[in-house]
Amino acid sequence: SQYTVEFSTTTAPLILQAIATKHGIDPIPFIATAKCESQFVPQQSKIKARGPNGRENSWGIFQINLPYHPDVTKEQAMDPWYAAEWSAKQFKAGNADIWTCHRLFKKGALSP
Repeated sequence: SQYTVEFSTTTAPLILQAIATKHGIDPIPFIATAKCESQFVPQQSKIKARGPNGRENSWGIFQINLPYHPDVTKEQAMDPWYAAEWSAKQFKAGNADIWTCHRLFKKGALSP
């Protein structure tokens, strides 16, 4: 049978762990980064800036900054499944430091 898992704040850690495992990356900093960035809620950044709604133009559970990543649309960034896959590829490629939360995690300033 086919099972569908709904992405929610409850299921997010397990889904992100599975995606991290699939991509061969450490799930602990991956999950901690998403939790720090958005509390696992697809949303626009709350940081005040000159973007849409007077806030930073970063979206989704991983707060993908659209001006810096023109290959990602707002709709894609807001899709938690797409954002997790895209972000896992960034982690795998050694680009995890594009996230402030990942840099905080590495310094030990953010708990898993």
